[in-house]
Amino acid sequence: MNARRAIGQTGSRAERSNRRIAYCREFAPLRLRYGTMSPDEKRRVQALGVPDVRAIRQGLRMSQEKFAVTYRIPLSTLKNWEQGRRHPDAPAAAYLQVISRRPVEIGEALNE
Repeated sequence: MNARRAIGQTGSRAERSNRRIAYCREFAPLRLRYGTMSPDEKRRVQALGVPDVRAIRQGLRMSQEKFAVTYRIPLSTLKNWEQGRRHPDAPAAAYLQVISRRPVEIGEALNE
C-alpha cells in the first residue's frame, strides 16, 4: 500500500494543489478579517478581485475579436472569461485592470 494513500492524501499533486488553493481563496478573507492569519500569510494574500471582462470590453466599444487581437488575449480565453466558465488568474486580472485604466497606451505598446 502506498504510504501517501495510507495517511489520506489522495489524488494527483495538481488535484491536491487545486484543493489547497481553493481552500485558501475561500477562507483567507475570513481569517484576515478575524485576525487568525499570521503576518507571513497576510503578505501573501492578494486583494485583487476578478474583473468584469465584458464590462471592460464593452466600455471600450470593442468586439470580442477586436479586443482579443488588440490586447493579445486568445479569443477562446476571452469568451470563457466572459461566459463565466473560467476566471482570470492573478496576472491576467492585473493585466485587465491595466487595460481598463490605460487602454490606448497598452494598445500602442503592444503594436510597436
